[in-house]
Amino acid sequence: EAGLEQGKLFGNKIWNALKLLQIFQSKETVEDNSPEATLASRWFAARLQQVQADVEQDLKEFRLSEALKKIYSLIWDDYCSWYLEWIKPAADQPMNAYHQREAARFFEVLMQLLHPFMPFLTEEVYHHIANRAEGDDLIQTNMPNAETPDTEVLRQGEWLKQFITTLRDVRVRQQLKPKDEITLHLQQSFEAALKPIETLLKKQAFAESIAYVNEAVPGSVAFMVDTIQGYMSSDKEVDTEGQKAQLLKDNAYYEGFLASVEKKLGNEKFMMNAKQEVKDAEMKKKQDALEKIRMIDASLANL
Repeated sequence: EAGLEQGKLFGNKIWNALKLLQIFQSKETVEDNSPEATLASRWFAARLQQVQADVEQDLKEFRLSEALKKIYSLIWDDYCSWYLEWIKPAADQPMNAYHQREAARFFEVLMQLLHPFMPFLTEEVYHHIANRAEGDDLIQTNMPNAETPDTEVLRQGEWLKQFITTLRDVRVRQQLKPKDEITLHLQQSFEAALKPIETLLKKQAFAESIAYVNEAVPGSVAFMVDTIQGYMSSDKEVDTEGQKAQLLKDNAYYEGFLASVEKKLGNEKFMMNAKQEVKDAEMKKKQDALEKIRMIDASLANL
């Protein structure tokens, strides 16, 4: 019964995505193929290629439930929850024609991937995306072949998601409304890496501007994304006590995480038997945890 209910919710999610896609297709368009303007579609293209490769392997090894989970997450989370929101134009603004074309193409491929698991729904949706010639049916199409994804764009998209999620949490803690404008101050050493996501980050975070700094910003709220230190400022007074409590909570978490990693690295049996790439991954976890603890200590000192 729970599975049936989840399937109904998933079906509704797909129909709602189709309706939004049709709204996008009815909008006036402008053509902007600049890297900043096309980031969202380039990111989803990479995610699609990444998941297609995983699904191909799962199907070859008859891991049907694993393949379906990955397709489900790709549609529900990546396409519906993130991608469609990123390409949505501001009120009374035209749609980027690049996104309009790519969004429809992606949706067709998603229906192809999902078709073996939900044949009737996907066939119906496929024929609503565009006018089809006689015989142009999903049941007669081949599964699309996966290509090598752009790992740099994948990283940029992951950073973007983490920034948006983190800043939403910070807004809630600071009792800021979702659309209250803020100013972001990000770590200077990451400026070149973060430049490609600036335009979309400003839009999604409702940031008035983004600046790059080498030190803490007085009167701001400190936050971290991955190992990137950031500060958010607004006209509203900062809740320093709440911020301190959160930083102490984060510090306790990373101290515990660091202890568990150091315990593993100090295990002689693990160090003798583990592959080098596994040991390298644990060393990276240790360095990242140390960097995050250092940043938290600096933020606490600033408070």
